[in-house]
Amino acid sequence: MMGNLLFLKVGNVEKQQLRIYLMHIVLPNSMVLCKFGKSSGESSKQRMLQICADIYETYPERRTPSIKIVRDRKCENPFELECVFKEFFKSYRYTTKSKWGGSTECYVIPLEDAKTTFDLVIEGHVPDFTYELSDTLEDELQF
Repeated sequence: MMGNLLFLKVGNVEKQQLRIYLMHIVLPNSMVLCKFGKSSGESSKQRMLQICADIYETYPERRTPSIKIVRDRKCENPFELECVFKEFFKSYRYTTKSKWGGSTECYVIPLEDAKTTFDLVIEGHVPDFTYELSDTLEDELQF
């Protein structure tokens, strides 16, 4: 009888929830990034943990990065939304010699700009231009 109950449980699996997220990441080398991406499930927590583990394994110092989920929304079209972010922020994409899962969806931009853009895109606004840092911010970000 127990086997039948397990079979019924498996047969009632709900459709996965698709999500789009924004994460704020501080790498072991102190680089600060904003990451847009897609995931599934109740939240993007599992994806955050995967990214954290992947970054940890990539850097020789074996130091844990700091990652915070800033935005996490259920949506029907995460692939399309992710493409909007990629196109809008393409001039500020982070590139690294040591690839880790999701590293191609990271950008060196102010967190406030990332949050504002995320909120507008989720509401259905699609920019018809690409993002540019203001001159003041570019001067502040120079090292």
